[in-house]
Amino acid sequence: MEHFPLTAPATLTIDGTEATGSTGSSPFTATVTRDDPTLTFTELTVTPTYPEARAADLEHAVLENLRTPLTYSIQSNRLELRGPNLTTGLNLSAPRPEGSPYYTVPRRPDGVR
Repeated sequence: MEHFPLTAPATLTIDGTEATGSTGSSPFTATVTRDDPTLTFTELTVTPTYPEARAADLEHAVLENLRTPLTYSIQSNRLELRGPNLTTGLNLSAPRPEGSPYYTVPRRPDGVR
């Protein structure tokens, strides 16, 4: 699993059968179906922004993962998505609401809080 600490984070929101998000650079939409414990994203549409360097690497990783069925697990505020071989995938964290005992100050893309 590769990490991209100095890039804008990838995001994913699932609302019913609609998925929206960002590769960290480019917004995307998709249709998602769930067959526990698998999520399958179809009709993936990306509005390209043509990122460079590490941002391009992150975009490629996100899109490649979303193009295959992914096993998911949720623990606290973390969503783990794993590909068929369980060694590739995405780790996503949901922000905790301010005031929550688990709230942490978000990091800027340069890693500073």
